[in-house]
Amino acid sequence: MGVRGCEFSNNSPNSSVQRWSRQQEKEQLCNLNDRLASYIERVRSLEAENNRLHVQIRDIEVVERKEKTDISSRYEVKVNELRKTLDLVNRDKAK
Repeated sequence: MGVRGCEFSNNSPNSSVQRWSRQQEKEQLCNLNDRLASYIERVRSLEAENNRLHVQIRDIEVVERKEKTDISSRYEVKVNELRKTLDLVNRDKAK
C-alpha cells in the first residue's frame, strides 16, 4: 500500500485498478472541495450583502423617524395657531 498521492510500485492488474480508483477518488474530492469553496464564498457574499442591507434599513429608519418628528412638530405649531385664531373668532362673535 502506498501513501496518499504516491504511486504504487506493484505492477499487478489490481494495482492499476487501485490507481485508477484513487485517481477518481482524488478528482471527486477536488471537485467537492471546489464546490464547498464556492458555497462558502457565496455564503460570505450573501452575509456581506445582508449586513449592507441592514445598515441601509437602519439609515432609512433614522431618516423616517426624524421626518415624522419634524412633521409632527410643524403640525403641532400650526394646530396651536389655528386654535388661537378660532378662539379669537369665537370671542369676536360672542361680543
